[in-house]
Amino acid sequence: MTSNTPTTAADLEIARENQEVHIRIVLSSEDVDQIQSIVENLEKWQDPAVRTITLVGSNKEDDDGQFRHSPDLRGLLAAIGNVMTSVVHLKFENISVDGWTIPAELLTALFRKTSTRLETLECTALQIEGTKMEMLELESTVAGLVCLRSCCFINNFILWLGKEMHPLDGMLQALSKLPLLLGVYLDIDYFNDSGGHASQLSSSAALSPLLGSTNIQELILSKFLPSHPALQEIGQHLKTKNYLQNLTIYFTLPPNDEWNNLPTLESSLECLSSALLVNTSLQELKLHLGHEGKCPKLDSFLVQTAKALETNTASALAELEVIAPCTYGACVEEAFVTTLRTNYSLQKLECFTTSEDTSKYISLDAGHRTEMELYLRLNEQGRKELMTNNTRDTWTVALAKHSHDLDALFYYLHCNPWLMTPGAERPKTRPLRRKRRRQEEDEESLEDVLVEEIQRLRQENATLKASQQKRRRFLRDAAAIVANVAFLWVATARRRSG
Repeated sequence: MTSNTPTTAADLEIARENQEVHIRIVLSSEDVDQIQSIVENLEKWQDPAVRTITLVGSNKEDDDGQFRHSPDLRGLLAAIGNVMTSVVHLKFENISVDGWTIPAELLTALFRKTSTRLETLECTALQIEGTKMEMLELESTVAGLVCLRSCCFINNFILWLGKEMHPLDGMLQALSKLPLLLGVYLDIDYFNDSGGHASQLSSSAALSPLLGSTNIQELILSKFLPSHPALQEIGQHLKTKNYLQNLTIYFTLPPNDEWNNLPTLESSLECLSSALLVNTSLQELKLHLGHEGKCPKLDSFLVQTAKALETNTASALAELEVIAPCTYGACVEEAFVTTLRTNYSLQKLECFTTSEDTSKYISLDAGHRTEMELYLRLNEQGRKELMTNNTRDTWTVALAKHSHDLDALFYYLHCNPWLMTPGAERPKTRPLRRKRRRQEEDEESLEDVLVEEIQRLRQENATLKASQQKRRRFLRDAAAIVANVAFLWVATARRRSG
């Protein structure tokens, strides 16, 4: 069955005969009889092995631009329930595009059919209607989806009580109780038409159950207001709860507002930088502040973030990404260069500007930028493990792996001169410190010789790139130097042990 055309009854008949595991049903309001045929076919399935069901709403209009009348979805949903016992992936796409709504009690019945199997649930443009009791029953059933690992509510996921919205607080509370749930994506409205605060969340504390969950590792929030008090709630939980690993926030603005009317943007983000001072679980932090217009500069927030990562030596943050319609000053990169000298965790740092006017952008000089890129590369290759490891054998293997990277080799030997003393063990003091103890004369002598050789080889490599033959000779000499140093270590160790 193709995913670009509506699934007909004949398609389902073929799928049933072939025991296919993926079913995609496209609802067309043009042909109600076709939907009835699909229902009749689904009712014939015996011992189904279907693992994925995707229910798609059509997006076709009449000539006058008006959507056609909605078919009765009750019979279809009841028939789908016949094959739900084996389903692990359930997806609703644009069901509400035609103005259709799904009755809460029928959705509850579907969830009950697959409560011990369903692993992923994705709802795009899905609106559910029912009474308050039916909504409470739906939330209770969601809390029983014990195998659910991923849940996405995207693009106007709304619960309706008549003409009023039912808050999503109970649904989020139910999700927080699931023992295997790892990721949640919420693309909901945090403001109403008048520009006020959350219309789908009753209070800023509605996100607290998700933030406090010991199982949820990834949280993605979309359409989020920078001024929303829930942002402070997020910062507070990051300070006190060390469970969340990945946090992505897509910020937006209230209607008829501009970035210039938000002078407190950086102050709103300060809760995140202050949380990084103590948080030890967060591995990815991505902040997207739009692609249109301009927003106030974020230099102060980013500098404070860099200082927090420098202070918090237990931080696990490996990726920081900020996208905003503004430029970044040189102070931002300088702050992160300073941080990366002692921070072994950060592996990816990206500050993108979506502003067309980049004439005021101040870039670091090539030396500082190269230094920052070196630290990020070393962190990605495992600098943290190396700089906190005490065994010489591990270091010998690591240096052999980095023999092709002269910058990395020089950095590690310069920071750990004890490695160039045969038989010496790692000192108990940290290898990176502002004031180093004076080394023994033989260590200094050996270090100077090795540094000179490495610098000579780097210069020779730069001048002889045009000649492939000379380049091979250079690589052979470099390998010989590393081999000689290793031989010196082994020979000295044997003499001492003998």
